[in-house]
Amino acid sequence: MKKTFLLLLVLFVSLYSHAQEQQIDSILTNLSVSYEKIKDHKAYELYELHIKQPIDHADTSKGFFHQKVYLSHKSFASPTVIVTSGYDVNQIYNSELTSLLEANQILVEHRYFGESMPDSMDYRFLNLKQATAILMKNITYSKKKDDN
Repeated sequence: MKKTFLLLLVLFVSLYSHAQEQQIDSILTNLSVSYEKIKDHKAYELYELHIKQPIDHADTSKGFFHQKVYLSHKSFASPTVIVTSGYDVNQIYNSELTSLLEANQILVEHRYFGESMPDSMDYRFLNLKQATAILMKNITYSKKKDDN
């Protein structure tokens, strides 16, 4: 009886984990985000996302680039913490607040740093207005994920 219970418990946990992974994949696909699951951790799933962003949010004819974002997903029931790196993201980490809250985390690389650069570097668009618009888009992605 004990062995049967343990076997069922292991089966349930693995099926639940697989269902959550499929849910995340489905959500990210529906958001038109290119992504790659990069590692499993005992506490969360880690994804590298590349979100298509306009160079100029007021005039999308100026082109687009892809911004690198890391999603550490713990649970759909957990809160989400957004961490802005200020520069490039060369080390993946969970912030202290993420750990304390046992939260999901979105780690955002700043525009025009690291891999988050357009082909042509027009520094007129490296400003607070453009960076804030990108952050709002990332928050919107997070809310869409939570709504599903």
